[in-house]
Amino acid sequence: MATKEMDAAMRRTQFITAAGSLFSTKGFNETSIRDILHAVGDRSPSVFYYYFNSKEDLYRQVLDAKTKQYLAAINTVLNKAQEPMAMMRDFLQIFLRALMLDGGKDSEDPESHLFYLHLAEQVTLHYVQVWKKCIPYLTDADMGERQIEALASFLAGGTGRMILSFHASNTADFSAFCRNFVAYCGRVLCLNDKKMQEFEELVLHIVNNLHTKKENKNDHLT
Repeated sequence: MATKEMDAAMRRTQFITAAGSLFSTKGFNETSIRDILHAVGDRSPSVFYYYFNSKEDLYRQVLDAKTKQYLAAINTVLNKAQEPMAMMRDFLQIFLRALMLDGGKDSEDPESHLFYLHLAEQVTLHYVQVWKKCIPYLTDADMGERQIEALASFLAGGTGRMILSFHASNTADFSAFCRNFVAYCGRVLCLNDKKMQEFEELVLHIVNNLHTKKENKNDHLT
């Protein structure tokens, strides 16, 4: 790649990174092109429109960059040799973090909503693989591969819808969401008390760490 093209790619990445941070903290509607230009150390709108057609165009590219980042992180988890609950822990850390720390308001642009649906579909396919490895550990039932696959798909779909609904509701009660998440999984899997406690402690440990990180992030912003 020529030097000029490399510089342009780096500048585009700077815009995407800066805009991603602003969309997460201020929301799409409250973030202006001027805010984005200021974040990258520029003032001229012509510079912005050299790289992007509109703020909505940039927003979708931010989503695309985050999607690739999240799916790459999930693939790393799936390809790592570790115990089932360690895999579940690593997976939940990625998406509970995205839900709690990285979530911003959605654009009202219909294409962005379609993009989110596509992302949810891709995430669910990966999530099924995580559940397939965790179900035999969590449950006492003797199930064949087809039963495990069906149950994993059901869990991935159900919890995926819970996550999307929480994101769309823009509620701040993240702890309540996590309690409902644990309760739902426990009911579907018919977990005994010991496994239910283990799963609940796993989720609560992740949540407590995320609360700490969120507080530190807010302190940094202030």
